[in-house]
Amino acid sequence: MLDQYSRWIYYYDIIFRKQPPEAPDMSFVTTLEALQQRVEAGRAVKLIRRDTAAFRIRDMKIEDEFVSLLIQYSDTRVTDPAFAKLATVDLRTEPKLEGEGVAASAHLIINLQEVRPGTHVAALEHIPGMPASRIAAFLNSQIKALRRFAFTGADGRGRDCYLKPEIRGHASQSLEEDLNSGELRDIELVRPRVVNSDFDENAYVVEVSRSVKLRPSRLLRGGGAMDTLNMLARRGHAANYSDLRIRVKTDEGQERTVDVDISNLDENNGIAAHYTKHKHIVLESPMPQCVESFDSRAGEEMRQEMISALTDEMNPD
Repeated sequence: MLDQYSRWIYYYDIIFRKQPPEAPDMSFVTTLEALQQRVEAGRAVKLIRRDTAAFRIRDMKIEDEFVSLLIQYSDTRVTDPAFAKLATVDLRTEPKLEGEGVAASAHLIINLQEVRPGTHVAALEHIPGMPASRIAAFLNSQIKALRRFAFTGADGRGRDCYLKPEIRGHASQSLEEDLNSGELRDIELVRPRVVNSDFDENAYVVEVSRSVKLRPSRLLRGGGAMDTLNMLARRGHAANYSDLRIRVKTDEGQERTVDVDISNLDENNGIAAHYTKHKHIVLESPMPQCVESFDSRAGEEMRQEMISALTDEMNPD
């Protein structure tokens, strides 16, 4: 459940890569402006899970230093919310109407200044059911649909091209803090496409990645969990795996999945140097589970708090 007067935000590096890789350079600002037009036209939506759920960009603002997106997720399969009176046994369930899904929204703020070529630091409001990986996939679908850029390939044929967003955890909140107050649940090693894959022989599908999923055989916390993760990261790095996906459950019940880039593993600090940084924000106005636009008091307060936090992150003392 979400506290109406506070939220957690997580810092991410969003890398915008050219698709296909041989495409010419493309304007990031032009991409954002085209996306904003799509939002204002009400077309920034994607149905998923056989049309039982949907992602939508409800609102978008482009300013001098930041772009703000209000992303909504709604799901018809989520259980109807229930309300209970604290002093009695009275219980009330609020059923969904036809075509409705239980909805939630998350603020995403992206700094327009590059920290590395093609890489921008962002802050994302943490909402259960709306992980960064799913939001990245949704944004990718919307940017790809813009069809704003094209080029002529080496074969002389015209091809569409676009900037594909990839979200990675922004270093680095101490991983030990979460492992000391929770437990390690799952670990997954991911490597890029394998050349001459068994799945490619009929040319109907292309393998884009291969992974191996691991689960601790006993409860792992604190230093023991960290030692295990560093061991797996080093072995995965040696075996040409590019990412280590970690799922941690804290004692407060929060579950987080974090992707750690181990392609350039820090041998001295291990994966701790790559762990996603996060911050707790306290609000003056009550924040509903789903905000309609930045025009609302709660939505704009959250946006400004996140911009302030992101500014502090980009300009440390």
